[in-house]
Amino acid sequence: MTRAANTSWSDAARSGATERILDAAAGLFAEHGVAAVGMDDIARAAGCSRATLYRYFANRERLRSAYVLREMTGALAHLAARDGATGTPPERLVGVIESAIAYVRERPALLAWFSSEDFAVGPVLAENAEALATAAAGARVADDLPELADPQVFDWVVRVIVGLLTHPGADAGYEHALLVRFVGPIVDRR
Repeated sequence: MTRAANTSWSDAARSGATERILDAAAGLFAEHGVAAVGMDDIARAAGCSRATLYRYFANRERLRSAYVLREMTGALAHLAARDGATGTPPERLVGVIESAIAYVRERPALLAWFSSEDFAVGPVLAENAEALATAAAGARVADDLPELADPQVFDWVVRVIVGLLTHPGADAGYEHALLVRFVGPIVDRR
């Protein structure tokens, strides 16, 4: 077996054990839902022992928090790379929210966090609110929409996104109309 083809845990540990564990967790979240996935399942999927898993993540809540923070970083990078810095501030905010929602809906491992009746994403987001706000404030999206640096505005926007992901509107047009009417105006500087 060549070094490149070797997928043993020891090689993974040398080249990103945390990522390998979180990747394994992501696959399980998509397949079974967040609430149904235990640490044993993740250790098996990652190809490591429970002891190794607990060396990186003291408990399931820490693993979930690390996963949320990693995915938030990816989402912010996606939002920063999108074309959308045109239009009025309310139009740009609506565009950012719609892009964030689309980003999650296109990724089964993320969507699982919002579609499970036996798991609430709210407490995980609340537990990580400060880290998420800090990440958002440092992202290019905040340069375009400085209002997002306000912790209360950021919190409200996250709550809107979570609400639309957990309880989608009838269709994209309806969701867009809600965002334009009720959310966009929070950044209207006229």
